[in-house]
Amino acid sequence: MKRCPMQWDQEDKMHQVGLMRDIYSKCTRCLIWVGEIEGNTISEAEATLDFISLCAGYAREHTSDDLNPQESVHYRPQVGIPVSLSTPGRVDGAVRAFNNFTIKCSVWWSRVWTVQEAVLPEKAVVQWGQVSLPWSIITKAALNLCNPGTHLPPLSLLQSFNSLLNDFVGPVRGLSKAKKGERPLNILQRWRYREATDPRDKVYALIGLFPQTVLLNVHSCNYQLSVLALYRQVTADLIHLEQGLRPLVGLRGRYTPGLATWAIDLAGSPDVETWRWWWNYSHRYKWFKSDSGSSLSEHFVHEGRAISLKGISVDKIEKIGKALTVHRGEKPPNTDIIQTMQYWRQLTVDYMHQLRSSRGCPYGNDWDTAFWTTMIGDLIMTEYPQRRATAHDAKLVMLYYQKKTWSEVVQSLKGMVINKSFFITRQGYIGLGPPDLVKGDHVWVLFGGNVPFILRESCAFADTYTLVGDAYVHGIMDGEAVNRYESRQQVIHIH
Repeated sequence: MKRCPMQWDQEDKMHQVGLMRDIYSKCTRCLIWVGEIEGNTISEAEATLDFISLCAGYAREHTSDDLNPQESVHYRPQVGIPVSLSTPGRVDGAVRAFNNFTIKCSVWWSRVWTVQEAVLPEKAVVQWGQVSLPWSIITKAALNLCNPGTHLPPLSLLQSFNSLLNDFVGPVRGLSKAKKGERPLNILQRWRYREATDPRDKVYALIGLFPQTVLLNVHSCNYQLSVLALYRQVTADLIHLEQGLRPLVGLRGRYTPGLATWAIDLAGSPDVETWRWWWNYSHRYKWFKSDSGSSLSEHFVHEGRAISLKGISVDKIEKIGKALTVHRGEKPPNTDIIQTMQYWRQLTVDYMHQLRSSRGCPYGNDWDTAFWTTMIGDLIMTEYPQRRATAHDAKLVMLYYQKKTWSEVVQSLKGMVINKSFFITRQGYIGLGPPDLVKGDHVWVLFGGNVPFILRESCAFADTYTLVGDAYVHGIMDGEAVNRYESRQQVIHIH
């Protein structure tokens, strides 16, 4: 019997992992074992698979094939509700089983090594105890559930499963995107929440999903390499591959002691939904050019522990508005969002009054519009950015703040306000950045970065910093700082 990756010794593991891309991509069909049926009857498990098939638009039909049980179920276009879901009691049983099938209870959905089982094979079948379902049916169901206009089960039936659907749709949709092909940075961030016994496997378990030569320094497994060195090398390769600083954006998270702050700590992920700590940042990144298109010129110093970059120091942070912290699965009420904005706005009013009485602020008399635009990060978002914000959008933010008036800006606002600190610099620039800002942190425009970054001075060497994270800073998102402060260009090191 083939052993799982955790059971191999290091030398054997290095050899076997190197073969897994070919094994999975060349197999005729992969059998994905998600575990035994526990806490449910077989009939309840069958009803769960019938519900998934129904969402895909198919009905499962059973035939007799004792020698080949996976071939004993056939699929035809669905007409009506299957018997297994025909009564409230049967639906309740199916809901309980559905919960046990998805990420909350089944470890298959939470292990990083299992990603390639669903992504690389041409065909796959999910085996859950004695029952099975083609992976293609699962992906079709998830796709239909994402599209409101698609023919789906009756609303009353969907409502029974409603609280569990995100736990099914999110992971399946992610695996479908990976199967179509994604950039290595997106793959590593998408599956960062999955677990591995060895932190290095957060890279090596996914290496088979990359084109073989895409990462210059990490193209095969090497368990002689430390976690610190591996994560630094991967991040350096991603910066080179992206020809930019997109690998430095998003909520960072620190799980590996001693790791350079610029390196992605793949050992863990922030305790919020992935779109809050990665996708929202990544999608927004492409809409700005704070470096005015200046070329990336990265070098690695101090034996690879520090990255050397050219950039411009814009200002230091003077005032900070505390972040509204939200954890995974939480949805803050509108009152919490508005109260947070009220505090930030009062902070702005007081500081702008102080600046006007002394030297003036970067926005002149238009700081009010600057504040409302900052609350949505100058973008109108759905899942992806739709367009840059207008003066009318700024007024809609103000209406939400004043009267809780719902409009198209609210989703953008929630994506910006939650889990970010508000800040004002000494000169009066306002922005939103990482939740762990401190007074005196520096706002930098780094060449090769589409957005500004927050850096913290380090005592180690001259002109050295640690990376706190990226930021939205109103008034410097489109290259203004490069033109205004050209004389401030310098090379710095980030540890």
